[in-house]
Amino acid sequence: MRRARALSGEELDRVFATALRAHLTQSLLLCAGERASGGAGEARELAGELEKAGSEQLALLDAARSGKS
Repeated sequence: MRRARALSGEELDRVFATALRAHLTQSLLLCAGERASGGAGEARELAGELEKAGSEQLALLDAARSGKS
């Protein structure tokens, strides 16, 4: 966060997008683990829904980043 505060423009966009991608990727791993090994059916179902939404968000982020190259 300290580093991001000192940035602006494209450099800030790059740092933010990298951090957001890492967050979404970790969330997808967590959801996949819950779906595979979770004990409660409702939690597994919610993890599947979150995994789908996260995958869509990740695809949008990657598409936006590839358009900026």
